Amino acid sequence: MTEGVRTTAAAARKRRRPTAGFVTVCVVYLAVAAFFAWGLATPDLDRVWTLHHELKSGRVGAPSERDRAVLIRSMKRHPELAEALLRESEIGLISSNMEGWIATSEATIVRTKRATAQELQLDIASPDTLLPITVELQGEGWREQRELATRGVHALSLPAFKGASELIVLRLKGRAAHADPSVLGVRVLFGEGHGAGS
Repeated sequence: MTEGVRTTAAAARKRRRPTAGFVTVCVVYLAVAAFFAWGLATPDLDRVWTLHHELKSGRVGAPSERDRAVLIRSMKRHPELAEALLRESEIGLISSNMEGWIATSEATIVRTKRATAQELQLDIASPDTLLPITVELQGEGWREQRELATRGVHALSLPAFKGASELIVLRLKGRAAHADPSVLGVRVLFGEGHGAGS
């Protein structure tokens, strides 16, 4: 009687273990699911194209962290992409602007490996009610923040290049961050490092 119980328990244990065939089927199904998930994901360059139009139209001023990573990754994989986004210059805004006057409290800048500009110049023409303006610049591995309390041209130094091309995000904080674009009055310019400013 005891031997029969042992035999039944041993048989039950053996039945609980999955067979090699069952494991193989599960692995194949998981591989197929992963393949379809990969196939349905948006390719990086497609997302860059969409994001470029969202930036140019003013729907967004700066990419989200996820989109930022996609842009940086794409510029590293495709060195000519940064120049294609800018068309005719080596450094410039790819977000909505009118001759450098930004339309949102966030702006996106691309700097190519051929860029010689050593500073970003902000021409502040905002009304007194929006001053002071806190400006934050963020690039790959660096961040700078400065408070600007007066109108005029203010120069912010750009760090030396560490890669082939760079994505820089400019953010305005304070009352300017919530201002109507028609009264924002901030123009982004680029200089060689011996221009105007505070």
